[in-house]
Amino acid sequence: MNYIKYKDLLLSNIFFDSLQFPKAVVDTKKFSYANEKEIQLDVELTLKGKSEIVPLIIYVTRLAEELVQIQSELTFSRTNFRIGNGKWQNTTILKDKVKLKTNFFLFRE
Repeated sequence: MNYIKYKDLLLSNIFFDSLQFPKAVVDTKKFSYANEKEIQLDVELTLKGKSEIVPLIIYVTRLAEELVQIQSELTFSRTNFRIGNGKWQNTTILKDKVKLKTNFFLFRE
């Protein structure tokens, strides 16, 4: 999270409602790719009991023989998934487009 001070608000029932919906699922189904450095997929995202096909980009960087960096970007509409209730529904200040980014490393033991 970019703003750890908003963690409780984001996980509350106003936004992601993590008590009722503790999991988000990204289902890649079956896919293939031509370029293993940048993989673009349409995946099924399930949040708060709703599923939708959204774009996912995966960047793969081999840093060493035993170390690979995986970065990804997943973009979706927060209003389509009912993220933001009450005064937080308005998209004038808090935009509708949500971009989730990951950055992790895989290493062989």
